Amino acid sequence: MHSAPKVILSRSETGCAKTSFPCAVGHSEDAVCSGGITDVERTEAGDIQSWTPDEVAGAFFRGEIVLIDVRTPQEYVFEHIAGALLLPMPYFKSQYLPFATDKQIVLYCGEGLRSEHCARVMLGGGSSVAAQLAGGFRAWREADKPYVGTNTMIGTPQRMGGKVQDQLDLPPPLMERVV
Repeated sequence: MHSAPKVILSRSETGCAKTSFPCAVGHSEDAVCSGGITDVERTEAGDIQSWTPDEVAGAFFRGEIVLIDVRTPQEYVFEHIAGALLLPMPYFKSQYLPFATDKQIVLYCGEGLRSEHCARVMLGGGSSVAAQLAGGFRAWREADKPYVGTNTMIGTPQRMGGKVQDQLDLPPPLMERVV
């Protein structure tokens, strides 16, 4: 099988490309663009956007995206972004995705390999745009964004990372609500 060569466009080159994601970087309100996304890979099937942790956090906390974790259930339980949905890569099929939403779907995994694979599955299933968190959950942690992790001393979930103001809208982990 022969595939088209990758074309990576930087933020400055993407401008107001025709994608389904509304502009998030200050272009005119009626413009539709790549949202200022750092990297866009153009393929024959559609575009794969790679979002930075800051871009994902901003859009996620504003309620503009659906965040899907494609890691294993074990990885998700150990640590995940609060509010992210879990759809592990082995079970990832485009028909399971909420395409009938006005929100952009952004995928993430541990470091970006599995989410890129799933983004290609999305494109193959009819989506014209797929997005992923560049660098995966590792990049999210390194950017000090809030997440739910496991307290290894007592084995319970707890809020980790991020600044206090980033965590104000996060629901407390289940164990904190029960106690």
